[in-house]
Amino acid sequence: PALPTATELFRAFNESGLKYGIIQDLASLQSGLAGRDDLDLLLDKHDYPVFCSIVSKLHGRRGVSLSCYDNVCAGREDWFLPDFPNGRYLHLDMHIGIRVGWEFRKRYPVFDYAAITRWESICVDGVSIPVVSPEDEIRIAIARFAFRTWALPRRQWITVGGDWRDQFARPPLPSGQQGLDVAEYTL
Repeated sequence: PALPTATELFRAFNESGLKYGIIQDLASLQSGLAGRDDLDLLLDKHDYPVFCSIVSKLHGRRGVSLSCYDNVCAGREDWFLPDFPNGRYLHLDMHIGIRVGWEFRKRYPVFDYAAITRWESICVDGVSIPVVSPEDEIRIAIARFAFRTWALPRRQWITVGGDWRDQFARPPLPSGQQGLDVAEYTL
């Protein structure tokens, strides 16, 4: 069962109109709600002050990341909310944006709240919790997989914005470049 703290937290998020959702590892969602695993939460950056206010009222504490890891960056924070009667903590891995990269070297921002095309909803103890759609979860997983392997930092990136599907079918490969890494996927 979900910790009472989790139910109270998500109810407060919904009542305040917070734009948020659970974005990763939905198979272990019940473990996260029970305080046995972390919950990856994507938050609209404009709602960060309201998020902090709600979490503070529930005696939540922001975790301290060690500077030896590269996950000490704006947009990702660990938060812990106590549930003393159950002897557990609700652990939120809160993201303003989703970054990808090798293990603790996540340098490349790829998704923010607005980039998620569809949210679904689950009900836990009478409280609705938004969760990422299977299609968006696959998009996130593919992006993470493509950037997970350790390699030398990329020398050049091509950024394509807007409706990129109409802009190209396949990017041209530069000729004569050795050690070129190409990551492709179709949405």
